[in-house]
Amino acid sequence: MTSDIPFPTDVPNCQEELKEERKQTSCAIGLNVEELPIISRVSSFRKLQRVLAWCLRFISNVKLTSTERKFGALTTKELEKGLVCCIKQVQVNNLCL
Repeated sequence: MTSDIPFPTDVPNCQEELKEERKQTSCAIGLNVEELPIISRVSSFRKLQRVLAWCLRFISNVKLTSTERKFGALTTKELEKGLVCCIKQVQVNNLCL
């Protein structure tokens, strides 16, 4: 089996050594993280998820014109965003070093 594509016969010899360069970086962050006040006011996780979803919808609706605003029951996507918001808040409060 032969190929019609020519393959180079002379390959350059690269024996030059390169110095390894590493930069040392350090980062120190100090955060004063406070828990959302709404978390202590809500009695169940599902209720917290729905309240956060409603708050996120409100924030979204404020940025939109009156004809583009969302009305009616929460969608599953909005409930998912409420869940993600809750998870992020817990991570910030508990995993921050």
